[in-house]
Amino acid sequence: MKRFLLTLIVCAVIFPALGCGEKPKTPSPVSESPAEAPVSAGTETAAAPQVTELDAAGFEAFIQDPGRSMVVIHATWCPPCRMLEKLLHEMETSGRLPKNARVGMVDGDKEQALAERFQIEGFPTILIFRGGTLEDRLLGYQDEKTILGIFAEAETSAP
Repeated sequence: MKRFLLTLIVCAVIFPALGCGEKPKTPSPVSESPAEAPVSAGTETAAAPQVTELDAAGFEAFIQDPGRSMVVIHATWCPPCRMLEKLLHEMETSGRLPKNARVGMVDGDKEQALAERFQIEGFPTILIFRGGTLEDRLLGYQDEKTILGIFAEAETSAP
């Protein structure tokens, strides 16, 4: 009986820390520093980071770029989403993300209208745009090679 209780306690502590389990019923409050606040229309600066958290208002302006834009629809409770976000930020800070890369992150739980508009059925979903037109979509975690390939194609197919 003691072994059972000890196992139960260990599972209750370890599994939530690993991100295992179901989607929370209510979104957990996330404190955002001014640098991490979602971008709204007209607030993006020329020195904006390559990986940008977007809200519905900033989404349209972001995807209108004539080059290729990649938008990741994610959820805070999703382990593959967190892995992808971590990879993108590591690529950005280490300089492995190409100069032409425009990467936006949209919280699909907060921006449900965008998720419905693009018929998002799973997280993460990567939407690839050129000039406001949806070119392609990828579902699930993607590795660095795939992400680099998205922007390598943009360089070779640019007019």
